[in-house]
Amino acid sequence: MFQTYSNFKSHEHNFNTFFSTSVACVVSLLIGGLLAPTNFFNSTNSWFVFLLLVVFPMIVFVAVAGEAEFRTAYYKTWQDKITGKIDQSKILKRFAKQYKIKNWRVKVDQIDADGRWNFRADTNYMHRLTEQRDLLLSEAYEEYIDLIKRQDSVIIEAKRVLSNMYVELEAAKGAKAIVKGYLDDAKSSGEKYKQRRDYDQKVVAHSLSAEAKIDAEYQLEEAEKEKKTIFDNYKNTVYQIKTIFYGRYSRYTEYAIKKINKINGLKYTIIDMPSTESWLNNENRKEIK
Repeated sequence: MFQTYSNFKSHEHNFNTFFSTSVACVVSLLIGGLLAPTNFFNSTNSWFVFLLLVVFPMIVFVAVAGEAEFRTAYYKTWQDKITGKIDQSKILKRFAKQYKIKNWRVKVDQIDADGRWNFRADTNYMHRLTEQRDLLLSEAYEEYIDLIKRQDSVIIEAKRVLSNMYVELEAAKGAKAIVKGYLDDAKSSGEKYKQRRDYDQKVVAHSLSAEAKIDAEYQLEEAEKEKKTIFDNYKNTVYQIKTIFYGRYSRYTEYAIKKINKINGLKYTIIDMPSTESWLNNENRKEIK
């Protein structure tokens, strides 16, 4: 995972863990404080309740800290909902303005509406969300480019090593063939012994060169796989970032959308925030393959 995105997720997760655990501690203390004056803890079975009050914050901590699924920080979720409630009139006016109707209460079948309603909640809050998303995407992209450049260097080096291995293999093959000729032409037993020993050495050298070439091919293949993994991870990171912020945008607009849906009996949603020009669709980025 990209460090930029990892840090972003860690912030959200750590806040939720801290907040939930803090609330659990406060609840336990309040309950304990309410029970203390009643002499409840002097009863026989009070130890169980006392133990539960102590363990409850731990259970909450383990449950929230162990969540694998990403959750937006609670305060951001609240902010989205509260601001959406405040801005719903702005969103509804934007809807009416987009379709050139008097107000948002007009039936959708009386206007030229399409699919998911081709309009956006063009408000200051939406633009702030867009800026936050684009900044995160930009930082992730910079990190991606840096990782790709490093991996390209690894691939170039792997190709250089493989090229040298081909040269060494051909040289070892040629040397073995020459010594084989000497062995075939040897007359005396002493000369045959010497040429046999030399030939065996060349056979070993040829075998080692062949193994080195195979290893170099493997290293190149792994380096290219790693580049593809970086590429796939980046695409997945971009998708997750956009999904997260679309979720926030949906929470922000949900009050206004519910009103329009209630009038029209529909379940449509408005389109996403303005899209950043994606590098995946940019024909000028020839370096990414």
